[in-house]
Amino acid sequence: MHYRDDKGQTLYGFSQENLEKTNRQIRQTNKLLLLLIFLVLLFLIAVVFSAIYLDYNNIITRLIYGG
Repeated sequence: MHYRDDKGQTLYGFSQENLEKTNRQIRQTNKLLLLLIFLVLLFLIAVVFSAIYLDYNNIITRLIYGG
């Protein structure tokens, strides 16, 4: 497949429309990856704080020994 750019030079492979579609999909994927990273970090923070809370209040020991 041969495509010509604005200057008349021959381009091979992808048309500008296909490149724009690919770029849109890449941008969407990047946004979803950022959202996933944010959610994982939020989950890790919640796990750390819940572990600290449980250790600080000794809840598990109280449940086991009824204290």
